[in-house]
Amino acid sequence: MKRARTLVTDSPPRAHAGEPSWRDSAGQAWRAYASDRLAVAGLVIAVLVGLIAIFAPWISPYSPTAGVGADRLLPPLVDGHILGTDGQGRDILTRLMWGARMSLLIGIVPTVLAFFISVPLGVIAGYHLGWVGEGIMRLLDVFLAFPMVLLGLAIVSVLGDGMINVMLAIVIIELPFMARLVYTETSLMRQKPFVTAARVSGSTTLQIMAREVLPNVLGSLVVYSTTIVGAMIVIGAGFSFLGIGIQPPTADWGIMTADGAPVLDSLPHISLLPGVAIIIVALAFAWIGDGLRLVVDPRKRVV
Repeated sequence: MKRARTLVTDSPPRAHAGEPSWRDSAGQAWRAYASDRLAVAGLVIAVLVGLIAIFAPWISPYSPTAGVGADRLLPPLVDGHILGTDGQGRDILTRLMWGARMSLLIGIVPTVLAFFISVPLGVIAGYHLGWVGEGIMRLLDVFLAFPMVLLGLAIVSVLGDGMINVMLAIVIIELPFMARLVYTETSLMRQKPFVTAARVSGSTTLQIMAREVLPNVLGSLVVYSTTIVGAMIVIGAGFSFLGIGIQPPTADWGIMTADGAPVLDSLPHISLLPGVAIIIVALAFAWIGDGLRLVVDPRKRVV
């Protein structure tokens, strides 16, 4: 009697019937996101500005810091200067391109840093509701007691001018808000049945926080972090406008807005153009956050 042969192949096992694949999940997430036209517009704007910022050294027509004295305060649509020049004879279009790099760095990098710092702080404080959690949150509440902009101004004034100090100040003012969000979400999540089941099954505290709690609180934090990037771009530009952030002659939208203030009556475009750029990019990230909220929370989707 012959034995039946077992065919061994290198192909991966098939997914169970009815179990959605990662492609299906990604497709559902994209359809939810794309249902918000403003969210799609925000994504397009953010990608476009990001590409301009990355390739600014190669696509900008002039130097962002060197000007020509004879070309001072040229109006828009002049030969060789589509958007005109500023008071130092520098091409405004070029400085807008290079300024996008500073604005995106100031908005995104501190937010990412605050994100990764706030996650462990918020999860630990929310899961351990005793003296550990209270100690962490009371310390962060000290920073929450101050208005965000005033706290940032105070920190930059103490640390001094410069891009690194501005980024550090933004990390400090963002951190309490992000940690508070993670803390609240974790406090609610620790009462869920699946967390209790994991605790009863013998999982350690670290395993529960990493496997059960963390994946369920990241969605809200991602949405909030994306939305707040635009606000941080505005705050960073405000610091530069006041002269305590990034310093001239660096191309920065806040500096450009301040440079056009003396000639605002006669040549308003010098301040108006970077100001509009700040508003558009800030709105773009707010729209992206709204779209991500539809992906994270299916209850907000319009059927």
